Amino acid sequence: MKKPWSWVSSRGDRRLEGRDKECQKVRRCEGQKEKNISLFPLDLNIADQAVELRAQHHFKTPDAIQLGTAVACGAEYIITNDKEWQRVEEIQIVMVGDL
Repeated sequence: MKKPWSWVSSRGDRRLEGRDKECQKVRRCEGQKEKNISLFPLDLNIADQAVELRAQHHFKTPDAIQLGTAVACGAEYIITNDKEWQRVEEIQIVMVGDL
C-alpha cells in the first residue's frame, strides 16, 4: 500500500523510492535545485499531530495534515494564505500578504 506524502518547507533531505508520480515530482523539484523543500512520509507521529490539530481547531483534514507535518517535523514556520491557520500556536504562521 502506498503511503501518503506531504510537502513541507524544512531542513533535511528525504528520498522517495518506488513511488511513480511522487518520485517524478521530487525529481523535477531536485532538478530545479530547491533547497528548502523536503518530503516527509505520513507516519504515526505526523498523523497524531494532525488529529490533535484537527480536533482542537476544527480544520479540514488536508489542512491538519499540512500543519501536523510542519509541527511534527520541526519546521520553524509555515507560509499560507489561510487566515484560519493563525489560530495555531504550535508553529509560527506567516501570511503571504505579510511577506
